[in-house]
Amino acid sequence: MFDPDFLTEMYEASEALPGGGFRMGLFDKRVLLPIERLPECVLNETGEVLDPERIPGMVAAGWFEILSSEMTSTEAGFPFYIPGRLGLFLRLEREGVSSAELAAFATTEEDLIDIVLVNDEMPYEHDDDTVIILAAQRDELRAKTDERDRLVAAEAGHPEPWLRLTGPLATPEGLRSKIEELSADVARIERSIERMELNREFGVDFLPEKKQEWIRQLAFKLRWVHEYTRLSMVQKDRAQIAFGYSHFIFFRAHRHTGLALEDFEFSDLDWSLTLRNPWLAETDAEPALPIRLPGLIIRGESVTLTRRTTAAEYKRLAEKYELETYFRLLAQQQGQRICNHCLAALPEGSSEKRRYCSETCRNAAKAAAYRVRHPGWVKADRHDLPRDLFDLPDQPT
Repeated sequence: MFDPDFLTEMYEASEALPGGGFRMGLFDKRVLLPIERLPECVLNETGEVLDPERIPGMVAAGWFEILSSEMTSTEAGFPFYIPGRLGLFLRLEREGVSSAELAAFATTEEDLIDIVLVNDEMPYEHDDDTVIILAAQRDELRAKTDERDRLVAAEAGHPEPWLRLTGPLATPEGLRSKIEELSADVARIERSIERMELNREFGVDFLPEKKQEWIRQLAFKLRWVHEYTRLSMVQKDRAQIAFGYSHFIFFRAHRHTGLALEDFEFSDLDWSLTLRNPWLAETDAEPALPIRLPGLIIRGESVTLTRRTTAAEYKRLAEKYELETYFRLLAQQQGQRICNHCLAALPEGSSEKRRYCSETCRNAAKAAAYRVRHPGWVKADRHDLPRDLFDLPDQPT
């Protein structure tokens, strides 16, 4: 994921800087800027103009929170990740996204930061390098121990349901060899943790300078990797809403070529997981959020176009976003049985095997299936072309 030579170069460049070098704290809520600087930071980072008079209203709406910090002697301030969020929100607000939808995303992003991005595995520790190294070692120890224990269970004939052993692990010898390898890794990491805890207890100053240099460099590289990981995860979620999708929509795949919002791509929308999202459930305190897609807004069984759209374009959007799949899953979720072709409700009391509301829909579904199986025949018949042009048999098979 990261070029070791690049990280070494970054460390050496950091060491050459005055004042302790690079400090990483984009998502550290103890490192704050004064609230008076928020409009300036939003403009510099996103090009959006934030009216200072809007700040209290944004706080009241749940877009962000004003914090205080003893670390930076700030009574009223904001973390470094807030300007990028507010600049994006100002743009989406102009495009018609509601304040409630933006506040819901802000809540989700804060939960991501507090629970996943800044935790025991990736802590912000600006002074004690051993804390960073110990956290990384303990995280690796947990991963190696879990993997070993799963393979030990598989060897004993009690594999977890999702565990599928392939390749060398599928043989008893390969499985035993991997377990021994993991056991050795676990023992090695445990010894390393013991040494690092001892170093931390007595202070690293007693170590040889070469060892101290190794600790400083390793801690710097871990901090860099952690910060990149945090930023990429936040930018992925922001890119999703920037492209016009609701933040709670699930995709089975995504990729990115950089950290700018436009560098992300999303594909293979998963309606099954999306429809289970709690943001779609109405409560006494909050209404259900709509499902926002580029060009469409869905509220239950209602689809609204967000721009002037031709019939052909609507058909393209419906196919792209698999709206038929959405309506089928929504009907299942609501305990309804619907026609596989027109999506109308099936007559009450009809057979459980019934799939179509009428013979017309059944025949239309058969015709659609025929067109999929025999595209050459359909094209020849539609344009009255000779069959041998498409190298077709006398009858479709």
